[in-house]
Amino acid sequence: MGVPLKNTNSMACNCLGVLILVCSLFTQAYPQNLITPENIIYEGSFRLDAGARVGSYGLFAYGGYAFAYNPQGDPSGANDGYPGSLFGSGHETGNCIAEVSIPQPVISSAKNVSDLPSTTPLQAFADPFTGLPSIANIGVWGLAYLPAQDGQGSGKLYADLGDDYNALTNAVHMAWMDPDLSNPNTAGLWRLGSYAQWDIGRYLFEIPKVWADSNTPGKILACGRCRNWGAEGPNLFACAPWENGNPPPSGDTIEGIPLMHFTGKADKAFTACTDYCAGAWLTMGNRSAVVILATVNYSLDHLYYHGHYGPGRYPCFLFYDPDDLSGVAKGQKDSWEPRWYARKNLDHFFFGETGPSGGNFDLEAGGYSPGGMAYDRERGRLYVAQRLMPGGGGNPVIHVFRIDTTESSVAMSAAKADEGITITIRPNPFNPSTVINIKEQVTSSKKQAGKTEVKIFNVHGKLIQLLTADYLLLASGLTWDASSFPSGIYIARVRIGGMTATKTMTLLK
Repeated sequence: MGVPLKNTNSMACNCLGVLILVCSLFTQAYPQNLITPENIIYEGSFRLDAGARVGSYGLFAYGGYAFAYNPQGDPSGANDGYPGSLFGSGHETGNCIAEVSIPQPVISSAKNVSDLPSTTPLQAFADPFTGLPSIANIGVWGLAYLPAQDGQGSGKLYADLGDDYNALTNAVHMAWMDPDLSNPNTAGLWRLGSYAQWDIGRYLFEIPKVWADSNTPGKILACGRCRNWGAEGPNLFACAPWENGNPPPSGDTIEGIPLMHFTGKADKAFTACTDYCAGAWLTMGNRSAVVILATVNYSLDHLYYHGHYGPGRYPCFLFYDPDDLSGVAKGQKDSWEPRWYARKNLDHFFFGETGPSGGNFDLEAGGYSPGGMAYDRERGRLYVAQRLMPGGGGNPVIHVFRIDTTESSVAMSAAKADEGITITIRPNPFNPSTVINIKEQVTSSKKQAGKTEVKIFNVHGKLIQLLTADYLLLASGLTWDASSFPSGIYIARVRIGGMTATKTMTLLK
C-alpha cells in the first residue's frame, strides 16, 4: 500500500486526449567491430575564450555551430595530455572563425560554468571569406582540418557556409583555407553535386583512408546536412575538392558519393523534430562507428512521437555502422536504408535545468543546444559544443568525451548506471490513483537524507502538483490520487538531493 503524499500545490489543467505510449524493451549484442555507447566516457568540459570581440560577429556568443580539431595547433601549450587546438565558428549570422587552446576539462558536479577552465586565444576571430565570389554573411556551419592532400603544400581547414533559410548563389557552400587566419589564402566557394541545398553544406569530417580506399577511393572528406530539419535523415556524402584542382575554380561543382541520402523518403520513419548537427568517423583499434550529434525525441524505436505533446527531446550521439555506408557506396544498399544501431543520451552531461518530460530544458523550449563537434583521432577524443548555455549570454561550452574500448570501460559504464534514481509506476495506465515507487541506486556513503520532491507536470510541461515525502518512506511507495484531473499523459519528476529522474504515466477515466 502506498503512502499518501502531501499535496502542496494543485492546479486544474485542460482536458487532454487519451494517449498510450507503448515501448518495446530489448537488449542487443553489438558486433565486436563496432564502437558502442559504453565505449564513450565523459571527461568534463571547459569554457570558450577567444579574446576581445572583433567587429559585429567575431565572438562565440550565439555561435559554436562548427568546430575542427587541429593536431598542429598550440605547439607550446601545456603538457597536460590535451595537445592541439580547436578552430571554432563565431556568431551564427557571421562568417568568423577563431582558434583556441584546449585546457584539461573539469567535471562540475554542480554544473556550474564558473567551475570550468577557459581556453587561451591563439588566433582572434577573423572573416577568411572576404572577397570570394557570391559571398554574404550567412554563417559557418561546418569545419574540418585535413593534412595536405594531392597537390597541396600544407594542411587545410575546410568550411561550409549556410543557415536554415538562405543559400548563396547556385547554393555554393564549401571552401578551404590555410590555418593562418591572418593570411588564409581562402579558395572557393564550391557546390557538392547537383543535390538540393537542404542535403549538403552543414557538417564536415574526415573519412578514414583505409575505409575510403575500399569504398570511395581518394574521397576522405564527409559532407552532409539534414533535410527539412531532419525529416528525411542525416544525409552524408564522400568528396575530395582537391580532385578538381589546387584549388578548384570558384563556383565549381564537386563530385559527391552518397553514403546516406534520404531525399524523397520522408516515410522512412524520421521526423522534423530531429536535428542533425555534426558528425565524426570514430576509429579505435579494429572498432569503428560513424557518430552523428543530434537532438532526437525520446523513443526506443526510429519512429518518434514528436511535437509539443512528445515525451521530450534530447541531445544524443547516434551510432551508424560503416558497413552499412559501404553497402550504399558500392550500390548494394539503397541510400535511405542506413539506420542508427545505438544512441547515447547526452542530456545528463549538458548544463541546464532538466525539462519536465526529461529532456534538457533548453531543448524543451525549442532551442537546439548541440552545436559543432571536433575529433582527435590519435587520442580518441570528441569535443562537443553545447550552444545557448542557460544564463551564459548565448556562449557555448565544450564537453569532452573519450573512446575507451577496453573491458574496464564497459564495467565502469555499468557501475555508473547503477547509481541514480529508478522510478516504477504501477498501475500504469491507472484510474484514479497509482503508486510511484522510487529506488535510489547509490552507494551507502552517498545516501541522501531529508525530503523527496516529486513534481507532476501535464503533457504541456505545466506544473500541476508538488508532492513531498520523507526519504525513509520511499521503499513503501508514494500514492498519487489523480481524481481531480482529466485523462491524459502526465510526467512525474523525482528529485533527491542533486539527482533527478522522470517517468511518464497515463490516466484513463
